[in-house]
Amino acid sequence: MALADPATWRSVNRAAYERMAPDYFRRSEGAGIEADAVEFVSLLIDRFGPRPRVLDIGSGPGVDSWRLSDAGAAPVCLDTAVGMLRTAGARSAPAGLVCGDMIDSPFGAGSFHGVWACASLLHIPKRALPRALAEIRRVLVGGGIVYLAMRAGRGRLITNRDTSLERVLARYDLDELEAALAKSGMRVLVLAPREWPLGLEGGKWIHGFAVRD
Repeated sequence: MALADPATWRSVNRAAYERMAPDYFRRSEGAGIEADAVEFVSLLIDRFGPRPRVLDIGSGPGVDSWRLSDAGAAPVCLDTAVGMLRTAGARSAPAGLVCGDMIDSPFGAGSFHGVWACASLLHIPKRALPRALAEIRRVLVGGGIVYLAMRAGRGRLITNRDTSLERVLARYDLDELEAALAKSGMRVLVLAPREWPLGLEGGKWIHGFAVRD
């Protein structure tokens, strides 16, 4: 497996999530980030007014988009796995559904007030993170906010936790992620380590917000 190649990561992870799609909605419901969604949308409403537009990248079956919509946002789901989007559509997700890549999305510049990147950017190799952050910055309006939830640690992790389907994940330490955001032209509002119920290896994650200056 060519683990430095974004296309390989995309292929491996997409194949796993296509097969996991029917069960993934249930697996995602107890993620414990409802408060994060409310805080995120509140920040956007304070800046941009009612029903801010939010891109949910790596949206899976749309569970987070329900949370974002309930909090007052107008979300759009973006995922490479057709099965995940089909599951979202079957459950009447309160969002637009778009099949596409977070590194090269089909949206115009300044299309969104916020980007929700919850456990999604970890599905690309570290060498591709600058491209993904540049794409996030491109689709955000000035002053737009990105929410991040990333695996904490070093290097990469190949996992089949709770499934026989292999996935490849990148892990970051706090300084590494802060530096990547700063280099991309986004200013960190808050970024901190946290335990997360659905996390791997004891639930070690980094959660936070950054703004497009």
